[in-house]
Amino acid sequence: MKNPKLILIAVISVLLFLIFLYINPFQYNDPTERTVCTTQGGKQSVRFEPGIFYAGIFAKTKEWPNRIGVQHKGDIEDLNLIDNTVDIGKTTVSFLGGASATVTGIAQFNLPNDEKSMLEIHNTHGSVEGLVKLRLAPYTMECLSASAQLLTPEMHYNGGKAQMGQDYIDQLRNGAFLLETNKVVRYDSIDKDYKSEYIVEKQLENKLPKRKFSSIKAYNITVGDAQITKTEYEK
Repeated sequence: MKNPKLILIAVISVLLFLIFLYINPFQYNDPTERTVCTTQGGKQSVRFEPGIFYAGIFAKTKEWPNRIGVQHKGDIEDLNLIDNTVDIGKTTVSFLGGASATVTGIAQFNLPNDEKSMLEIHNTHGSVEGLVKLRLAPYTMECLSASAQLLTPEMHYNGGKAQMGQDYIDQLRNGAFLLETNKVVRYDSIDKDYKSEYIVEKQLENKLPKRKFSSIKAYNITVGDAQITKTEYEK
């Protein structure tokens, strides 16, 4: 006959182990992530260092990637985080003159390494998907659009791709350009007449581009790298 005392000890041990798993105050932080912890009393902190750490009994934790890649590549939007990258879908831009093109590429955003900024991101957006939809995706598309508006399709095709790529990453890092449309009168040597056309230019102040306030800089998010990988002109 089995010893009832040993059975009771075994049952109690299993129950205690399950309770420990449920209230486990210890968490593990992956090297590619940071973890936001919220205690039962509402105190919040961020663990940046990798490894096991004490979060607190019944504490809620939320993992955030250190870097988020936002690519515009797929035919449809997919905000599921795969290899720390989300896909907002191919982006359509309009060149100077109105012609459109479909653009693919990627931008790498680095989340801040200070606790205050990280908590502001967490409390404002709630999740990576929320941050991408409310902040990163609109900002990415705004910078792409402003870069395209400065070129005609002909200018882009004839050597302007590098300039568009440079303008794109410049705006991502420093804020979108404020643009203005100006009327220019040129002499057409073929028709022997003056013709008017409209061009889009950067607004300048002290010979430097005027910029829209960067919504990502407000949260101390920085841009690592960005590329426009392909441009498909409309037929």
